[in-house]
Amino acid sequence: MVEGLPRMVDGLPRIVDGLPRMVERVLRMVDDLPRMVERVLRMWSAVSHWSWLQLLLGVTWQGCVQGAVILVSTIKVLQHLCKTFRQT
Repeated sequence: MVEGLPRMVDGLPRIVDGLPRMVERVLRMVDDLPRMVERVLRMWSAVSHWSWLQLLLGVTWQGCVQGAVILVSTIKVLQHLCKTFRQT
């Protein structure tokens, strides 16, 4: 831990130098929020002929599929880690 301290201290100026850029990006994103909301509302009105149920089912189905993929991937990683730890 102590050995890595000089490297961490040496990296601080770069982090501090990057802060203005990060703040600028965040401010740009905040400035873009009204336009993004407007786009979403326009898209929503374009698909307003869909029923709420169809939209809800589509979103729910997509979320279930993504959740299942994440769950399976997590299980595979945990299985691999268990095998690795058993071998050591």
